[in-house]
Amino acid sequence: MNINILFNSPLLGIKMIIRLIIFLCLLAPLSAQADEASDVAAFNTVYGEYLDLVNTSKDLDAAIISAEKVYKLAPRIYSKKSFEYAVITYNLANLHDEKGSIFENENEKRALKLYRDYFKIIDKLKIPQDLDYIDKYFAYTTTAHNIDSDNVSKRHEKKLIKIAKNLNLADETKAALNFKLGKLKIRSQPSKNAAKYFNSAHKLYLSAHGPDHLKVADALFWLGIIQTSKENDENANKYYLETLRIYELNLKDDTDLPISTHVFLVNLYETVGKTEEATKHVLATAVPDSDDTRYIRPLYQAPLVMPKDIPNEIESYKVVLNFTVDKAGHTKNIIVTETDDVLFNENSIASLKKFRFTPTIKNDQLIEKNDVSLTMNYYTLSRYLPPRRLFDPSSVWFQ
Repeated sequence: MNINILFNSPLLGIKMIIRLIIFLCLLAPLSAQADEASDVAAFNTVYGEYLDLVNTSKDLDAAIISAEKVYKLAPRIYSKKSFEYAVITYNLANLHDEKGSIFENENEKRALKLYRDYFKIIDKLKIPQDLDYIDKYFAYTTTAHNIDSDNVSKRHEKKLIKIAKNLNLADETKAALNFKLGKLKIRSQPSKNAAKYFNSAHKLYLSAHGPDHLKVADALFWLGIIQTSKENDENANKYYLETLRIYELNLKDDTDLPISTHVFLVNLYETVGKTEEATKHVLATAVPDSDDTRYIRPLYQAPLVMPKDIPNEIESYKVVLNFTVDKAGHTKNIIVTETDDVLFNENSIASLKKFRFTPTIKNDQLIEKNDVSLTMNYYTLSRYLPPRRLFDPSSVWFQ
């Protein structure tokens, strides 16, 4: 119908014109309501699919694709300044964060941006900075650290500590936060920034639980690792021994934590040439006799020198050795059973003589274990070396 013709027609009465105007005015909101209903229906469908994937499937990629659809449709339903939109943003960030793990990659970069957007929204909404806020902000801090672990801003860490202080949290809760920050920082700068967090965690755990609690031992264990990295052997020894005392007081003999501490003490003593002092801790790692020699593990691996004049065109070399582990974890009767180049044999044998292994127990007695084998892999090209650490090109991996 031509509207101009209707309004210009002398046959159209005033009442009809008024009715037509009212009708036309109602058309626009009805159309808008229909569009909005369609948007809500589409959003609910996509959101339902997302919830099903998150709750029932282990397919992380599918969950991210679904969450991205929810995120894209959300502005049609919620304001970008709303709490609901913030929650959707955080959930998507968390999925990308899980996919990205602890490495710098596109998923972590996407997670970092989304976390940043989330906190911009909830800070403007003045959402209380409670324990839930701390947990989510720690995820944000971790992702920032993964993107640039060596130069990450301390602003995030300071904010977390400030919030915890303002909340007047219990010592146990503050200790847990410091411990998590220590674990985060030790990945990049173990001798510098991590120590202050583990020291704070240790003091707070002492205040909360006393000197014999397992969490006190956990903090001491990491302080020992930091002192080892700084080659402060005396302090490292002190921390490890106190850790071991607490573990043995609280845990059964077959648990991993005391064994791990014994292993670190073996490495500490062997590194400084205190072989006899290492023996006590070697014996504490003894395993029951078995036909499977994989349980005979190297506790200390002596450095190995790459032979001279090895051509770099060859990417790797392998030497397989067979030997006996005596009652104290020392090696003897070493022979080479397979080699890629005889030039590696002498160095391999010399190194293996300095190794310490888990001893074997049979009928409650220590025994020698024969026919143990070890593969030494030599990699000559730097591109095969693990990133972010300074390695000598003659680095060796043991199997």
